[in-house]
Amino acid sequence: HDIGHLPFSHAAERLILGEKGHEKWTATIIQSHYMRPFWQKIADTTGLRKSPEDVELDVLKTAVGERDVKVLGLKTTFTPWEKILSEIITADFFGADRIDYLLRDAKYTGITYGLFDYHQLIEMLRIICIEHLDRSVLKLGIDEEGIESCEALLMSRYFMHKRICHYSTVKAYTWHLKRFMKECYSDTEYLTDLDKYLEFTEHQVLADMSLAEKDPQHPGHYEAVSFLNYDKRCKAISLPSPLDQEDLNMMIKQHEIPDEKISLEINSHEVDYQTNLDFPVLKKSGVIVNGNELSKITIPIPASSWLYVSSDYEKRLRQSLGASE
Repeated sequence: HDIGHLPFSHAAERLILGEKGHEKWTATIIQSHYMRPFWQKIADTTGLRKSPEDVELDVLKTAVGERDVKVLGLKTTFTPWEKILSEIITADFFGADRIDYLLRDAKYTGITYGLFDYHQLIEMLRIICIEHLDRSVLKLGIDEEGIESCEALLMSRYFMHKRICHYSTVKAYTWHLKRFMKECYSDTEYLTDLDKYLEFTEHQVLADMSLAEKDPQHPGHYEAVSFLNYDKRCKAISLPSPLDQEDLNMMIKQHEIPDEKISLEINSHEVDYQTNLDFPVLKKSGVIVNGNELSKITIPIPASSWLYVSSDYEKRLRQSLGASE
């Protein structure tokens, strides 16, 4: 599922990979000559009576999921069971990918908000047949006994989102990192040639950044210096959305902040996303209900625009904006 990620995962994905994101590279790698021997071996030894091409397509559909298969423009359809299988990997709530990043981030940051009873959640997962528009549809849901583990997952996502994804220091470092990667790799073979893409690692980026820090003529010099030196990094200031950009422009002009010392990341939505337990639940009585009927927990994630400004101007700008430290 994640085989096509850039170095540092999602940090620079939108900036340099575009709409199709890392899923395009996931598909390219799965369909490449490197993977062909694996699909051939599976076809020859498992008794599935499938060709290597069929095995390749099965893996691709499971790894990428129905939504992104459509985004990639691949001409294929999903059976009801294939949809369920891919959702176990890729779905927004129950997907193994979503659960894994919470547990992994909790372990490597030491922030325990991401920990929850995932064993209970997995044990309580159910494939539930519901009626929708006069037809039966298979959905991934949960047994009534697992509702608390789902609530814990919801809360874990909220706190990890707040304490890691939208933590100002993380936002600042991510900002410098993705700008460095855009400056240095956008028009290179790393993003056009499969062999080069597979060689493209975090070690390569950090090595290039170390060289750029020492070379004032390097196109990524400013971002490298900012990323590698704590006292040089920009400060990230969270702003409410939707943003009154005219007022902000007046403040920037008032404080005479040079363009290279300030950047803006705009979110035009009032709410980034709203999460609740919107999935089927199988009650002990055999009745199927929506999870929201059994839980009152709904978590709106407020959308924020972010202002990235040199530390030289941070205090004055915060005072003008009325933003907290």
